Amino acid sequence: DPNTVKAIIEELNNKSSKVKQEAIKALGRIGNKAATVHLLKELKDKDDLTRNYAIDALKSLMKDASSIKRLQNLLNSRNIIERIEAIKLIGKLGDTTSLESLINSLNSNNSKVRYASYKAILKIVKQENLDCIFENLNSSEWQIRKWSAKILYKKLNKENEEEIIHHLLNLLEDKKSNVRRTAINLLSKIENSLILEHINKKLKNSSNWKMRRSCINLLSKINSQKTLRMLIEYIDDEDFFIQNWALKAIGKIEDFEHISLIIDLLNNKDERIKIAAIKLLAKVGDKRVISSLVELLGDTNWEVRKAAENALYEINPYWLASL
Repeated sequence: DPNTVKAIIEELNNKSSKVKQEAIKALGRIGNKAATVHLLKELKDKDDLTRNYAIDALKSLMKDASSIKRLQNLLNSRNIIERIEAIKLIGKLGDTTSLESLINSLNSNNSKVRYASYKAILKIVKQENLDCIFENLNSSEWQIRKWSAKILYKKLNKENEEEIIHHLLNLLEDKKSNVRRTAINLLSKIENSLILEHINKKLKNSSNWKMRRSCINLLSKINSQKTLRMLIEYIDDEDFFIQNWALKAIGKIEDFEHISLIIDLLNNKDERIKIAAIKLLAKVGDKRVISSLVELLGDTNWEVRKAAENALYEINPYWLASL
C-alpha cells in the first residue's frame, strides 16, 4: 500500500532513534523501491545503529543500475560518515562497477575512508578481476600503490603467488618510502625461496640505493639462518645504512658464530658503525671481546669510548679486575 509506505517514510524524520530504526527495518521488509532515496539519506545519520539498519534495508532494495548510480554519487559526498557508509554498502552489494571509484577513494585524505575502501575492495575483487589492482601498482598516487599492494597480499594463493611476489618485489624501489615499507612488511610474511633469490641478485647487481636498502631491510625482517649468511656479506658494505641494518639484523637472529667479523668492524672509520658493532658485541656477552673493547677506551670519539665502557660493564661488571 503506497499510503502505508509513505507513512513509514515520514517516520524517518522522527527525533527518536528507536522509532526511526523500526521504520527503516519495516521499509526493508516491504521492499518498496520508492524508499531507496530516503534510506540513502540515513547513511549520514549520527547514530551507528541507525546507519547499520539503513545498510541492511538498502541491500535488498538496490538491484537496479539507477540505484547503484545514486549510491556511487555518495562516494563524493562531503559528509565523511555518509561516504564511509556508502562504501561499506557497495562492498556488501559486491558491485564490480564501483571498483574504479573505490580505488580512487584509496587516495582520500581521510584514513577511515581509505580503510573502508580497502575492506570493500577485498569483498568485491576476485581472481578474475585482479588485473585492475595490478595496474594500480603503477598509479601516480602513492596511497593507491600502497593499498593495492595490501589488497594483492590478501588475495595471495598458490595460483597467483609468484605473480604477486614479482609485483611486490618491484615496489622495493618505489620512489615513496611508505610504499617500500609496505612491500617489505608484506614480503616478510611470505615464505617463498623466490624472494631471497631476488634479494640476493639485487644486492649484488643493483646500483639503486632504494632497492638495496629495501632488500637489506627485508632480510632483517625475514630473520632466518639463510638470511644470516646473506647479511654477513654486507656488514662491510660501502653504504652506512646497509651496514647498520645488517648488524642490527644479525643481532636479532642471535647467531654469533661469525663474531670475528663483528670485531673487525671496531676498526671501521665510521663511528656509527663502530658503536653499532660495540652494542652488538655487548649483546653477545662473550668475554673474549673484552680486550678489543678495552682498546676503544682510548678512541678519539667520546661516544665510542662511552659505548665501549658500557659494553664492558654489560659483559662483565668486574672487567677491570680481569685485566
